[in-house]
Amino acid sequence: ELARALTGDLEATTRERLSFERGSILAHQLGDRVRACAHWAQHVRRFPAGRYAREVEAAIAALGCAQ
Repeated sequence: ELARALTGDLEATTRERLSFERGSILAHQLGDRVRACAHWAQHVRRFPAGRYAREVEAAIAALGCAQ
């Protein structure tokens, strides 16, 4: 649902929030390291200095994503 919502016409702040939530779900609820790392890389490209930059950086480090 979040992936689909992200394709809609949304304000930048809403898009960033949904993207962050999607990454969190992939990493923490689903435990899908590969998809979470790919998502976080995309998130960082889209929102390099975003509201959740510290949390995303911590998630990337915790998952051991290649940078």
